[in-house]
Amino acid sequence: MEIKGRECEEVKIGEDKLYFLSSFKGKEYRKIMEIQFGEDTKMSAKGEVEFNAGRLIARVPDLFPVFCLDIVKGEEHVAPSVEYLDNLEVEHYVKIQGILTDKMAEVANSKKA
Repeated sequence: MEIKGRECEEVKIGEDKLYFLSSFKGKEYRKIMEIQFGEDTKMSAKGEVEFNAGRLIARVPDLFPVFCLDIVKGEEHVAPSVEYLDNLEVEHYVKIQGILTDKMAEVANSKKA
């Protein structure tokens, strides 16, 4: 399904339908790199950077509106936001966290970027 000119996949979370990007552009890649390799990133003398999965998981609320373009609650369209995440049951939040983690990995590995 296309939303805002981007190809999306529909995911049902509880009674809601969420639309996540199914292909990625530089914007998504840049956002993940900003989060993953922030100012406090540890780098070895060889230039190797330490991957921090915890940082990515903690930043799920920041990435949610980057990867989720629309939410349909009943007949109402709701903008993806931290407030939406804050009001979810834990099991639904964890499901979204898993979806976003998978999408972040796809972008970071440039499979669909």
